[in-house]
Amino acid sequence: MAKPKAKTLQQRLGFFDDDLKKPEHDDIIKWTDKNIETILLKLYNLENWSEKSKNDLIEKVDKITSKELSEEKTSLKKLKSELEKSLKSLKESKKKFKENPDESYYIEDRIEREEKECDELKLKIEKSEKKIIYLETFDGLANELPKRNKPRITERIWEYTVTNQSHNRNTGYKSAKNIIGFVDLKVNFVYDRLTVTGIDFETETVTGKIEWSQTEKHRQFYNEILNHNIFIEVKTQITTLGELFRQLNTYKEYLNGDFLVVCPDDSEKETIENQGFRFIKYEK
Repeated sequence: MAKPKAKTLQQRLGFFDDDLKKPEHDDIIKWTDKNIETILLKLYNLENWSEKSKNDLIEKVDKITSKELSEEKTSLKKLKSELEKSLKSLKESKKKFKENPDESYYIEDRIEREEKECDELKLKIEKSEKKIIYLETFDGLANELPKRNKPRITERIWEYTVTNQSHNRNTGYKSAKNIIGFVDLKVNFVYDRLTVTGIDFETETVTGKIEWSQTEKHRQFYNEILNHNIFIEVKTQITTLGELFRQLNTYKEYLNGDFLVVCPDDSEKETIENQGFRFIKYEK
């Protein structure tokens, strides 16, 4: 019997995936697709928050609130000094207004500006005093963390086509796409990270009530979200590790993300994971 004609790079390299012809192959993909949320929770420990992320945020918040309290007290002292000078100047302007009625228009305009300046300083002082009271009575973040949101699946594609294509930015030229192979299942998911509201971590300032929260954003004021690709290769059995690693390492050259092997036989789990791939046992 003649060998099938190679259509993809992985086939030209000598890898023909006979698993695709087996009914159990589809059964495993269906099972993986159906249970992908549970699989992701297990693989990436997304059920609960890590102690490290929690402790790192507590440490940052303590540092920022302590610094902010010290700076706010210094600022308040300066504001009160400015208000004292402004009130003194306003008093003198009002006195001149009474003593020099001929210059009343000029002095009246100055009085209006100085009164406005005093009112603005009083508002700043009031705001600063409230902030100081809040920071002085703030006794740290509450121990109860928000329940972590489940990962949000944004994409799941069976028989995902792996291609390569060169692109010259200077000329705009794009080469034709070459098919490298096919991944049994591609999944993209969005996940949350633990964060704190009321803190601007970029400027290290307190902006409001400090509470635990969670967000899909990679950084506080940017729209980039936390998403990740996982490429899943299904095997009814692992005939040779060499063929499996050849296939996955070829894909790694063209895809960004993690690679997961799903198989009913977990006897090679440790070896597969030692090679930098993930493994889940298929449970009927």
